[in-house]
Amino acid sequence: MTKKLFTLFTLCLLATVAARGANKTIKLVFSSFGLTTTYATKTATVDGFSFIVDKGYKGPNSCIQMNSSQGSGTLYNTTPIYGLKSIYFKIEQGNKTYTVTTGTSQNPTTNSKTGTTSNSFSVISGDTYFQLKVSGGTFFSYIEITYDDSVVPLETVSTPTFSPAGGTYNAAQDVTINCDTDGATIHYTTDGTDPTTSSPVYSSAIHVDETMTIKAIAAKDGMNNSEVASATYTIDIPPVGTTSATFDATIDKGSSPLTKGYVSFACSNGVLDNGSEYRLYANSSTTFSVPNGYKIVKIV
Repeated sequence: MTKKLFTLFTLCLLATVAARGANKTIKLVFSSFGLTTTYATKTATVDGFSFIVDKGYKGPNSCIQMNSSQGSGTLYNTTPIYGLKSIYFKIEQGNKTYTVTTGTSQNPTTNSKTGTTSNSFSVISGDTYFQLKVSGGTFFSYIEITYDDSVVPLETVSTPTFSPAGGTYNAAQDVTINCDTDGATIHYTTDGTDPTTSSPVYSSAIHVDETMTIKAIAAKDGMNNSEVASATYTIDIPPVGTTSATFDATIDKGSSPLTKGYVSFACSNGVLDNGSEYRLYANSSTTFSVPNGYKIVKIV
């Protein structure tokens, strides 16, 4: 009795696993897109997946009619189909020349096959998008897409962030790069090129004392690499040196901090410095020494 129960439990368990990993099909017909006897771009959502036909038409025997002379003559998915295994095209009539292309992004251009009759095309493992393109007028009774529903998408590593953020600064900056995904490795470049997992590994703050663009990605085993993050730092340090400027005081301003550009200055014995004061009197004339490239613009 115990052995029979164990066998029954095992069979039930196997059936459950098989059901979770079973192949499923998506069937596209003219009514999926709501096609009419007027050529139009239409969308369809079947089993949670979205598709577009560019200039579709309700053809003879209620088929999906496409004609390259009416538009691009394409049909493609706009949401990824993970576990995509095969695509079957049932031809009704027409020119019967079509090309199916698969890849990992929408409107793929890499893995192409051409057909002239009803045919099933196997899909390269990992491809999640397809595009059907016709030559002339072609009529499809239906299009059937098979996928393995046990395949789930990989999570993507969080995009790295920079601190401080990119921008213009009047002093050198020490830039840190962070990633919210635990265990991720950050790779970066400082020459403006996009980083790869072969780029230097980030381990400590990057000292930026001249204009620089830093780019970074983060990677972790079992996950998709992050998007590329980019930040540009413009370092605009005021020039060193002095020049002279004369200000004729007309009223008593009391203590007189001078403000220009990056630093607030105060007057001391006619020379600008930080933190000191100088009293201006009416009808007096004072010469100030200011850093090269600056001029006195305001006294408060």
